[in-house]
Amino acid sequence: MKTLILIAVFSFINTVQAQQSSNFLDVGISKTKLGLLLQNWAIYDEKNTLGKSNFRLRRAEIKLSGTIQDNSSFVIMIDPAKSIKTGAVSATNDNKVLQDFVLNYNLNENFEFSTGQFKIPTTAEGLLSSSALILPERSLVGRTYGDKRDLGIKSTYKKANTKVAFMISNGNKPNTDDTNSQKDLYLRGDYSPVKNLSLGAFSGLIDSKSSQLKWGLNLFWDNNPESLHFEYAHETNSPTSTIKKSNGYMFDLGYLLDPTLQFVIRYERLLFTRTTSLESTATTLGINYFLKDSNSKIQLAGTFLNNMNASNGQYDVSTNLQSSAVLYALNFQIGF
Repeated sequence: MKTLILIAVFSFINTVQAQQSSNFLDVGISKTKLGLLLQNWAIYDEKNTLGKSNFRLRRAEIKLSGTIQDNSSFVIMIDPAKSIKTGAVSATNDNKVLQDFVLNYNLNENFEFSTGQFKIPTTAEGLLSSSALILPERSLVGRTYGDKRDLGIKSTYKKANTKVAFMISNGNKPNTDDTNSQKDLYLRGDYSPVKNLSLGAFSGLIDSKSSQLKWGLNLFWDNNPESLHFEYAHETNSPTSTIKKSNGYMFDLGYLLDPTLQFVIRYERLLFTRTTSLESTATTLGINYFLKDSNSKIQLAGTFLNNMNASNGQYDVSTNLQSSAVLYALNFQIGF
């Protein structure tokens, strides 16, 4: 099945190239666009006991999007580089390369209704395109409380510098059926009072009637040559969970020395409360070299981990005290 999907996608690519030089294909009622994001990592991971150094195909995202007249659009995206698990599909095992499947309907100039599989409207960094990340990987705060796909429906209101999104989702992993009638509810709002400044907040109710709540807020300032990103999130879990509550924050600073070179520093802190509380921190220093903005760039980052686990270039909080370690990631990226 995976082979058939790839054959179909690349056949489409050849058709696009044969008909016109741009990445838009006009098929009458629809204009379709092709997008690619290719990332290859070189990693040195002190925490990885199997092999500290490794080359990894991080992403190979192939995305088709288009509009149907002026009132509807679609997005479908697959990632053949995605790590696939063996075994049957279940609520705990997503073994498909499908990432996004979105159908959008514009009810009027301000309201949009979406259905399918897409990211839940939580952390601001989690909603960022992977191609636009200031470091090779998202912060742990962005990934722990966001950067997750789910099946559901979403309504979005946009007007001037304000955006509000509400979503109802299954609450499971992507590409899996729900196992109960409870649904997750999410609400996110964004406001831009001045150019290049974005303020946002989100809240989420897990399994509708449960006591598991999550919320967060962020401030993003992107005004080259400098940038500042701050994000905070908190989650209170159900009484049956081993994690009673957690919270964390991250901030990063970036400075574009010239059009091709950017320096970045990021600090993250997470506090997980089980029977006891354990604080995990990470400090990252990074350099970005832009050959053509984010369409073609090379990123080098060194992350100093405290009370964290790491595996193949990604890190996560630990359930017990861990010795400090360093993780190096070199990301080669081409995308459009």
